[in-house]
Amino acid sequence: MTAGLSEAAMDRITRSGMPPLAAEQGLALFDAALAANKNAVVPMHVNRNQQRVAPLLRDIVDAQTLPQQSQLTAVTVLDRLRATDPDDRADEIRGLVVGTCAALLGHNDPSTVDPEKNFLELGFDSLIAVELRNQLNDMLGLKLPGSAVFDSGTPAALATRVDSELGTIAGPATSNGMTVNANDTVFGLFMESVTSGKVVEGLRMLKAVANLRPMFDSPAELEDLPSPVTLAEGPRLPKLVCISAPGATAGVHMYARLAAHLRGRRHVSALPLIGFGDGEALPRTTEAAARFVAESILNGTDGDPFVLVGHSSGGTLAYFAAAVLEQTWGITPEAVIMLDTLSMNYNSSEGMDFDAVTTNYFNTMDSPAVNMNSTRLSAMAHWFPLIIDTGLHTTVPKLLIRCANEVKGTDLVTTDQDVDVPADEIRVVATDHMAMVKEDAGVVAAVMEDWLSTRIEKLEGVR
Repeated sequence: MTAGLSEAAMDRITRSGMPPLAAEQGLALFDAALAANKNAVVPMHVNRNQQRVAPLLRDIVDAQTLPQQSQLTAVTVLDRLRATDPDDRADEIRGLVVGTCAALLGHNDPSTVDPEKNFLELGFDSLIAVELRNQLNDMLGLKLPGSAVFDSGTPAALATRVDSELGTIAGPATSNGMTVNANDTVFGLFMESVTSGKVVEGLRMLKAVANLRPMFDSPAELEDLPSPVTLAEGPRLPKLVCISAPGATAGVHMYARLAAHLRGRRHVSALPLIGFGDGEALPRTTEAAARFVAESILNGTDGDPFVLVGHSSGGTLAYFAAAVLEQTWGITPEAVIMLDTLSMNYNSSEGMDFDAVTTNYFNTMDSPAVNMNSTRLSAMAHWFPLIIDTGLHTTVPKLLIRCANEVKGTDLVTTDQDVDVPADEIRVVATDHMAMVKEDAGVVAAVMEDWLSTRIEKLEGVR
């Protein structure tokens, strides 16, 4: 199972306290489990020399057998910072953050990490981001949230945040303040509506929050359009521009692993949707939303040929944007690739129970990579109804990659069903809806590259 993982990924697993098992170890443990005559046995290798043990195992592994390294490390680092001149402390923290980033990415030389470069462009995915947060918390005794890395954007900005969180070191961090009951927040109230079977009422509350926010009817009303975030560099054309889905846990980070498999071969970027960041306006209509996506794409492609890619409902937005580009300005992408996109309208009358799909998403909505707040939730509730067929259609080649497997742990049935998605070719991969952009992203990247080389690049040769 780990044969396809990179060395950096293997190192990350080892640091978790549960190193990967060699084939011989796994078979021996399997035999031992069969001989144990117990109902439930989990064979694993727990590294007792590791400073951090997974919370699930803390009652199993004897704490006295574990080295007390974590606290000692934090004290050592903090002592060094205490002894540092206040004017130099920021540089020390910046070096600490950059050095930790380099180690997590598998680089021996910290200078290979540009502190002003976006984490996603450096090669971070949600797992590495959370590991960076964990290590900084361990070393410095902080309580940074899981979203701190991607919220900061760059190592330099994260270092500034860490410096602020540390405060005077001798006293409390500057961010400490009043504790808010999670059930009194918009997020808490919405999740309560999900667990109590009142999803419709919860979405109405989020929509009401969205209606209090500023909105625009045309991208011309905005001061600036966001540019796609570069995730990977490579010489091959066309470029890939990925469109974020409008889920509260979605965003450009969802394409990080896909981009990692194309790094060095093809330029990959991802476009964030407007309204999910603090202070951002929301598109008032479907037309405004499609126009925003289309103009933002033009803003970040520099005239190079490009293919639009979208996972789930992001694929719907990619299709609509391609149609707007073609019919408004006569600009055509080389193709549109939709990753398990289920519909153009998301109406249950199409034959699929989209209410169940939506409810399942809310029930499993968990992402340490983003900060779940009223801004993201209200943006999600506002964007979802905007994804309806605009009546505009694109003539460019269209690939739909469907999943053969259902998402584990759910009762949903989305495979082997007819979907109302216009596609010239459908390819099926042996994965599920979420794994296709996570652990199985390499499989999907290979399918995309194969289709691009056999269809699109041959067409280019004919031209």
